[in-house]
Amino acid sequence: MDIQRFNHRKNDHISRNTVPDNFSESTLEDDAMKIYTRSIFADQQAELQGTLSECLPIETKIEEPFLKISMKDWKAHGDGLLEVCFKKGEDVIALCTCRRFEQYGLLCKHIYFVFKMFKVKEIPNKYVMRRWTKDVVPNDLNNTFDITVDGDDAHKKAKEVAYEIMQTGEYLIGNLIKDFDHLLIVRDRMREMKEMVDELRITKPIDPKFDRYSRLIGYEKPNTDDPPTVLKGEGTAADKVANKEGRKRRAIQLEKDPNLVDEEDEEVETGDEEEFEESDEAEDSDFECEDE
Repeated sequence: MDIQRFNHRKNDHISRNTVPDNFSESTLEDDAMKIYTRSIFADQQAELQGTLSECLPIETKIEEPFLKISMKDWKAHGDGLLEVCFKKGEDVIALCTCRRFEQYGLLCKHIYFVFKMFKVKEIPNKYVMRRWTKDVVPNDLNNTFDITVDGDDAHKKAKEVAYEIMQTGEYLIGNLIKDFDHLLIVRDRMREMKEMVDELRITKPIDPKFDRYSRLIGYEKPNTDDPPTVLKGEGTAADKVANKEGRKRRAIQLEKDPNLVDEEDEEVETGDEEEFEESDEAEDSDFECEDE
């Protein structure tokens, strides 16, 4: 879990605070760089590069209100023939027969090719899936921060401020990691703020580990003050120890006086004799049946 959290924070820091290379220098690539996380941007950057060397337009047909552009994809399976259905305007519509967006939520090189052809400078919002964006994390702060404010709007703003503070700290560390003197200045300022918070006594005590885990899995801590329940026929541990000691004393007495027989032994012996007599009667009845 710690490794996963570290990798998540590391990748999030890289996505937010570093700038990748823009190979095509197009507005679509700049827009994708601002929207997507680093790994998703790498995927979309490869698709944008594919528009230059892998897509060849063949035919354009007008079927109002759409345009249908047929093209050849040199790296596609089969004959590589595809078709993009496109509508330009305030509500841009683009559908490709490769159906990459429907499967993965990411645009394909064929739609990017048509966007370039008709000078669409930004990725339409309808084709940006929120799960691939950089800003997907702030809306998940409910599981991280327990902020008490009045109203949902104030609660949302407080979480945005908390996340901004976290990102600011990561930004400072990322940019000053090689400048030790300025890094010490930031560290000292943060210590001063921590001391101020401690003096105001507004820090929240950390809950015990068991309570944090129990809230996570929805488990309530049992009441240890209740007396222990004993199943019928088992007895307590003290009873078991007493019975064991009694059996030891009885064995020692039998060793000293073999003729000593207590009530329990008599009951066992009489029970065995009764069973033996019943078995003899059953054998006699069998013999009688054979004689007849």
